[in-house]
Amino acid sequence: MRPLLSLGGWLALLALALRPALAGENVFWAHDLRTAPEGAENRGGHFGAEGWTMRESRGFLRISLADAAPADGAFVVMIRGAASAELAKAVGGDRKIHFLNMFSNAAGDHHVEGGGTASDALWTLRIGTDPQGGERYPGGAKILWASRGAKRTPGSDYHEKRLPFPPSVRWVPGRWIEFRVVWSASEGTLRVLVDGVEAGAVPWKRTGDPLRHIFLGGAADFSAFVGATYRDLRIVHVSAAAESPKKALASD
Repeated sequence: MRPLLSLGGWLALLALALRPALAGENVFWAHDLRTAPEGAENRGGHFGAEGWTMRESRGFLRISLADAAPADGAFVVMIRGAASAELAKAVGGDRKIHFLNMFSNAAGDHHVEGGGTASDALWTLRIGTDPQGGERYPGGAKILWASRGAKRTPGSDYHEKRLPFPPSVRWVPGRWIEFRVVWSASEGTLRVLVDGVEAGAVPWKRTGDPLRHIFLGGAADFSAFVGATYRDLRIVHVSAAAESPKKALASD
Protein backbone atom coordinates (compact mmCIF):
# COMPACT_ATOMS: atom_id res chain seq x y z
CA MET A 1 0.00 0.00 0.00
CA ARG A 2 1.36 3.42 -0.94
CA PRO A 3 2.09 5.81 1.95
CA LEU A 4 -0.32 8.71 2.36
CA LEU A 5 2.57 11.21 2.32
CA SER A 6 6.15 11.16 1.12
CA LEU A 7 8.98 11.69 3.59
CA GLY A 8 9.17 15.30 2.41
CA GLY A 9 5.46 15.73 3.05
CA TRP A 10 5.73 14.38 6.58
CA LEU A 11 8.69 16.65 7.28
CA ALA A 12 6.77 19.65 6.00
CA LEU A 13 3.83 18.85 8.28
CA LEU A 14 6.19 18.35 11.21
CA ALA A 15 7.86 21.71 10.53
CA LEU A 16 4.45 23.43 10.51
CA ALA A 17 3.44 21.72 13.74
CA LEU A 18 6.68 22.77 15.42
CA ARG A 19 6.61 26.33 14.04
CA PRO A 20 6.87 28.43 17.21
CA ALA A 21 4.06 30.80 18.10
CA LEU A 22 4.98 34.13 19.61
CA ALA A 23 4.70 34.41 23.37
CA GLY A 24 1.12 35.10 24.42
CA GLU A 25 -0.39 33.69 21.20
CA ASN A 26 -2.41 30.59 20.62
CA VAL A 27 -3.42 29.27 17.23
CA PHE A 28 -7.02 29.85 16.19
CA TRP A 29 -6.76 28.27 12.71
CA ALA A 30 -3.83 27.08 10.58
CA HIS A 31 -3.13 25.39 7.26
CA ASP A 32 0.08 24.74 5.31
CA LEU A 33 -1.68 25.41 1.94
CA ARG A 34 0.00 22.42 0.29
CA THR A 35 -3.48 20.96 -0.12
CA ALA A 36 -6.86 22.66 -0.29
CA PRO A 37 -8.37 23.81 3.00
CA GLU A 38 -11.84 22.41 3.60
CA GLY A 39 -14.46 24.39 1.71
CA ALA A 40 -11.95 26.70 0.00
CA GLU A 41 -12.75 28.26 -3.38
CA ASN A 42 -9.75 28.05 -5.71
CA ARG A 43 -9.84 30.19 -8.85
CA GLY A 44 -6.73 29.97 -10.99
CA GLY A 45 -4.30 28.54 -8.45
CA HIS A 46 -2.49 25.25 -7.83
CA PHE A 47 -1.68 23.36 -4.63
CA GLY A 48 1.71 21.68 -4.46
CA ALA A 49 4.63 20.69 -2.27
CA GLU A 50 5.67 24.32 -1.69
CA GLY A 51 2.20 25.73 -1.10
CA TRP A 52 -0.55 27.37 -3.17
CA THR A 53 0.62 29.16 -6.34
CA MET A 54 -1.41 31.70 -8.32
CA ARG A 55 -1.25 30.82 -12.03
CA GLU A 56 -3.92 32.96 -13.70
CA SER A 57 -4.08 36.72 -14.21
CA ARG A 58 -7.49 36.82 -12.51
CA GLY A 59 -8.49 34.72 -9.55
CA PHE A 60 -7.91 34.03 -5.87
CA LEU A 61 -8.07 31.47 -3.10
CA ARG A 62 -10.98 32.17 -0.75
CA ILE A 63 -11.05 30.53 2.68
CA SER A 64 -14.11 31.10 4.84
CA LEU A 65 -13.48 30.37 8.51
CA ALA A 66 -16.12 28.33 10.30
CA ASP A 67 -15.94 30.76 13.22
CA ALA A 68 -15.26 34.48 13.14
CA ALA A 69 -11.67 35.54 13.75
CA PRO A 70 -10.81 36.81 17.24
CA ALA A 71 -11.27 40.48 18.08
CA ASP A 72 -7.57 40.65 18.98
CA GLY A 73 -5.73 38.51 16.48
CA ALA A 74 -3.09 38.18 13.81
CA PHE A 75 -2.94 36.85 10.26
CA VAL A 76 0.42 35.29 9.38
CA VAL A 77 1.57 33.87 6.04
CA MET A 78 4.75 33.23 4.05
CA ILE A 79 4.84 34.46 0.44
CA ARG A 80 7.35 33.97 -2.35
CA GLY A 81 6.45 36.62 -4.91
CA ALA A 82 7.24 37.39 -8.52
CA ALA A 83 9.58 40.19 -9.59
CA SER A 84 7.82 43.26 -11.00
CA ALA A 85 9.07 42.67 -14.55
CA GLU A 86 7.67 39.13 -14.59
CA LEU A 87 4.44 40.29 -13.00
CA ALA A 88 3.98 42.98 -15.66
CA LYS A 89 4.39 40.35 -18.39
CA ALA A 90 1.62 38.31 -16.80
CA VAL A 91 -0.95 41.00 -15.96
CA GLY A 92 0.08 44.07 -17.98
CA GLY A 93 0.73 47.64 -16.94
CA ASP A 94 -1.37 49.84 -14.64
CA ARG A 95 -2.88 46.97 -12.64
CA LYS A 96 -3.97 46.79 -8.99
CA ILE A 97 -3.32 43.51 -7.17
CA HIS A 98 -4.86 42.82 -3.77
CA PHE A 99 -2.48 40.07 -2.71
CA LEU A 100 -3.58 39.67 0.94
CA ASN A 101 -7.13 40.28 2.14
CA MET A 102 -9.50 39.59 4.99
CA PHE A 103 -13.18 40.55 5.03
CA SER A 104 -16.25 40.11 7.18
CA ASN A 105 -18.26 39.88 3.94
CA ALA A 106 -17.93 36.80 1.71
CA ALA A 107 -18.22 39.04 -1.38
CA GLY A 108 -14.61 40.09 -0.75
CA ASP A 109 -14.98 43.62 -2.13
CA HIS A 110 -14.08 46.85 -0.36
CA HIS A 111 -16.54 48.89 -2.49
CA VAL A 112 -20.24 49.25 -1.80
CA GLU A 113 -20.73 48.85 -5.57
CA GLY A 114 -19.17 45.36 -5.36
CA GLY A 115 -21.42 44.10 -2.59
CA GLY A 116 -19.86 45.75 0.47
CA THR A 117 -22.16 46.91 3.25
CA ALA A 118 -22.18 49.52 6.00
CA SER A 119 -21.42 46.85 8.62
CA ASP A 120 -18.35 45.37 6.87
CA ALA A 121 -14.89 45.17 8.38
CA LEU A 122 -11.97 44.59 6.04
CA TRP A 123 -8.27 45.03 5.35
CA THR A 124 -6.43 44.62 2.07
CA LEU A 125 -2.78 44.83 1.07
CA ARG A 126 -2.33 46.06 -2.49
CA ILE A 127 0.62 46.03 -4.88
CA GLY A 128 0.53 46.23 -8.65
CA THR A 129 2.10 47.65 -11.78
CA ASP A 130 2.41 51.23 -13.00
CA PRO A 131 1.57 52.21 -16.61
CA GLN A 132 5.16 51.41 -17.67
CA GLY A 133 5.14 47.97 -16.02
CA GLY A 134 7.18 48.93 -12.96
CA GLU A 135 6.12 48.68 -9.32
CA ARG A 136 2.93 50.56 -8.54
CA TYR A 137 4.19 51.38 -5.04
CA PRO A 138 8.01 51.17 -5.25
CA GLY A 139 9.53 49.54 -2.22
CA GLY A 140 6.24 48.84 -0.51
CA ALA A 141 2.48 48.41 -0.75
CA LYS A 142 -0.75 50.16 0.14
CA ILE A 143 -3.17 49.16 2.86
CA LEU A 144 -6.91 49.67 2.41
CA TRP A 145 -8.97 49.17 5.55
CA ALA A 146 -12.24 49.78 7.33
CA SER A 147 -13.24 48.60 10.77
CA ARG A 148 -16.79 49.73 10.02
CA GLY A 149 -18.32 50.07 6.57
CA ALA A 150 -17.14 49.37 3.02
CA LYS A 151 -15.95 52.27 0.87
CA ARG A 152 -18.64 54.87 0.18
CA THR A 153 -21.15 53.45 2.68
CA PRO A 154 -22.72 55.90 5.18
CA GLY A 155 -20.56 56.37 8.28
CA SER A 156 -17.67 54.28 6.94
CA ASP A 157 -14.19 54.74 8.42
CA TYR A 158 -12.57 53.40 5.22
CA HIS A 159 -9.07 54.74 4.45
CA GLU A 160 -5.99 53.97 2.33
CA LYS A 161 -2.32 54.46 3.18
CA ARG A 162 1.09 53.71 1.68
CA LEU A 163 3.30 51.29 3.61
CA PRO A 164 7.07 50.95 3.09
CA PHE A 165 8.70 47.52 3.23
CA PRO A 166 12.01 47.11 5.08
CA PRO A 167 14.89 48.03 2.71
CA SER A 168 16.03 44.40 2.60
CA VAL A 169 12.64 43.09 1.44
CA ARG A 170 12.08 42.79 -2.29
CA TRP A 171 10.09 40.51 -4.56
CA VAL A 172 12.97 38.46 -5.95
CA PRO A 173 13.00 34.83 -7.13
CA GLY A 174 13.32 32.34 -4.29
CA ARG A 175 12.82 34.87 -1.48
CA TRP A 176 10.18 33.97 1.12
CA ILE A 177 8.70 36.90 3.05
CA GLU A 178 6.61 36.71 6.20
CA PHE A 179 3.59 39.01 6.34
CA ARG A 180 1.85 39.53 9.66
CA VAL A 181 -1.26 41.68 10.05
CA VAL A 182 -2.22 42.29 13.68
CA TRP A 183 -5.55 43.83 14.65
CA SER A 184 -6.61 44.74 18.16
CA ALA A 185 -10.07 45.90 19.15
CA SER A 186 -8.80 46.53 22.66
CA GLU A 187 -5.90 48.73 21.47
CA GLY A 188 -7.78 50.25 18.54
CA THR A 189 -4.98 49.59 16.04
CA LEU A 190 -4.17 47.44 13.04
CA ARG A 191 -0.48 46.90 12.30
CA VAL A 192 1.40 45.37 9.37
CA LEU A 193 4.76 43.66 9.90
CA VAL A 194 6.98 42.51 7.05
CA ASP A 195 9.70 40.04 8.04
CA GLY A 196 9.26 41.17 11.64
CA VAL A 197 9.58 44.90 10.95
CA GLU A 198 6.55 47.12 11.46
CA ALA A 199 5.69 48.82 8.17
CA GLY A 200 2.86 50.88 9.62
CA ALA A 201 -0.07 51.10 12.01
CA VAL A 202 -3.58 52.45 11.40
CA PRO A 203 -6.72 52.94 13.53
CA TRP A 204 -8.95 49.91 14.04
CA LYS A 205 -12.16 50.61 15.97
CA ARG A 206 -13.65 47.18 15.20
CA THR A 207 -17.28 48.24 15.31
CA GLY A 208 -18.17 46.34 12.14
CA ASP A 209 -18.88 42.65 11.64
CA PRO A 210 -16.10 40.21 12.63
CA LEU A 211 -13.46 39.17 10.09
CA ARG A 212 -14.05 35.72 8.60
CA HIS A 213 -13.22 35.47 4.87
CA ILE A 214 -9.60 35.24 3.65
CA PHE A 215 -8.63 36.01 0.04
CA LEU A 216 -5.11 35.12 -1.13
CA GLY A 217 -3.51 36.02 -4.46
CA GLY A 218 -6.23 38.41 -5.53
CA ALA A 219 -9.74 39.65 -4.90
CA ALA A 220 -12.91 40.18 -6.87
CA ASP A 221 -12.58 42.44 -9.93
CA PHE A 222 -8.79 42.90 -9.62
CA SER A 223 -5.72 41.33 -11.20
CA ALA A 224 -3.96 38.47 -9.40
CA PHE A 225 -0.42 38.03 -8.06
CA VAL A 226 0.64 35.66 -10.83
CA GLY A 227 3.59 33.44 -9.91
CA ALA A 228 3.32 34.05 -6.16
CA THR A 229 3.31 31.07 -3.79
CA TYR A 230 1.67 31.13 -0.34
CA ARG A 231 2.36 28.72 2.52
CA ASP A 232 1.96 28.26 6.27
CA LEU A 233 -1.10 30.43 6.84
CA ARG A 234 -2.40 30.87 10.36
CA ILE A 235 -4.80 33.00 12.36
CA VAL A 236 -3.89 33.41 16.01
CA HIS A 237 -5.30 34.88 19.17
CA VAL A 238 -2.88 37.52 20.38
CA SER A 239 -2.47 39.91 23.26
CA ALA A 240 -1.08 43.38 22.64
CA ALA A 241 1.84 42.73 24.98
CA ALA A 242 2.90 39.65 23.02
CA GLU A 243 3.75 41.52 19.82
CA SER A 244 7.26 43.02 19.95
CA PRO A 245 8.17 44.20 16.44
CA LYS A 246 11.47 45.76 15.53
CA LYS A 247 11.62 49.54 15.26
CA ALA A 248 8.83 50.78 13.03
CA LEU A 249 9.59 52.38 9.70
CA ALA A 250 8.24 55.76 8.68
CA SER A 251 4.82 55.19 7.12
CA ASP A 252 4.12 58.48 5.39
